[in-house]
Amino acid sequence: MSYYEKWLVSLTERMILSGLITRAEVESGQSAPGSARFTPAVTAADVPAFMRRIPPMRRDQIAPRFQIGQRVRARNINPVTHTRLPRYVRGKAGTIEHDRGVRCAP
Repeated sequence: MSYYEKWLVSLTERMILSGLITRAEVESGQSAPGSARFTPAVTAADVPAFMRRIPPMRRDQIAPRFQIGQRVRARNINPVTHTRLPRYVRGKAGTIEHDRGVRCAP
């Protein structure tokens, strides 16, 4: 999956798990007969509070590859697709300061 497909799948799964939508509604693209609808519609100002209602997705705990305080060097890669590794970091050395865990859809 592409970077954006992963985000879409994660958000969709979170909405299904929170009971906002059903899998059948996602697959059909239509709301289920008799389903409750948001009235009024969700506005942009409502989104931050709405997102806090949906529990974050986490994988089973994965042991970190590197330890806090460990010296590391970022790979010097130039992929065609998206990467979270900025160009100014590639090939540079650094120290692990924090482990934020793994966050993604199951």
